[in-house]
Amino acid sequence: MLAGGSVRDFLMPRAFAPGVPQKRSFPFPTWERLGRQMLKEYGT
Repeated sequence: MLAGGSVRDFLMPRAFAPGVPQKRSFPFPTWERLGRQMLKEYGT
């Protein structure tokens, strides 16, 4: 996709760039809690 021009490879992260997540808004505590719950219920 990168070679075909569908996705751009930015040298510096830019605000509102497609495909670049906003890491500060990601719910890491919730993600960790759900991951632990899944490991507890289903194992590794």
